[in-house]
Amino acid sequence: RDANWQPSSLDALSAGQDARWSAIVGFAASLSTLRPSATPGQIDELRALGLDDAELFDLVGSTAFFAWANRLMLSLGEPNWPASRAAS
Repeated sequence: RDANWQPSSLDALSAGQDARWSAIVGFAASLSTLRPSATPGQIDELRALGLDDAELFDLVGSTAFFAWANRLMLSLGEPNWPASRAAS
């Protein structure tokens, strides 16, 4: 990760996959970073690999949902007990 917690590379996430699945994983990972880094070129690649508009819509929607859910869980943080309960 860099100083802003952006991943330096997302390649490991799709290692060993076929071209289609690798492109899907790469796009989803790029869309899920703290500052989304997905590119029009990735969409062009997905289209060239056979994804149609409905599949792209599903991919963006499901990726956004899980990215949001993960960020929600991260915001919950560690439990913080009131001082009176922590002493008991």
